[in-house]
Amino acid sequence: MEELKWLPSKKQIELRRKGRDLSIISNKNRLNILYFLNENSKNQNFNEIAVKLKVDTSNLAYHINLLKKTGFINNSMLPDKEGRTFSYYSITEKGKKMLKLIENL
Repeated sequence: MEELKWLPSKKQIELRRKGRDLSIISNKNRLNILYFLNENSKNQNFNEIAVKLKVDTSNLAYHINLLKKTGFINNSMLPDKEGRTFSYYSITEKGKKMLKLIENL
């Protein structure tokens, strides 16, 4: 980002990170995932998310991975009633703050 050279390097890094975060949530699928997790207080497993949002599982995996990498959602491995382990997802504080920011626009 040549246009930011006049800023201190820490500020340049911070602005690049914020720009990346905004680009991640600019996708409607990722935004839907965030809103869904925010509205459902309990952890949601991968298949529940796919069914509720009517998203293809390979497409969902791609979007969830991006949201995890940027810290908008958490992933936990939890056992079900039969003892099988599944991935469960929840929104992070960072994800909640981003949704509040969007709603205040």
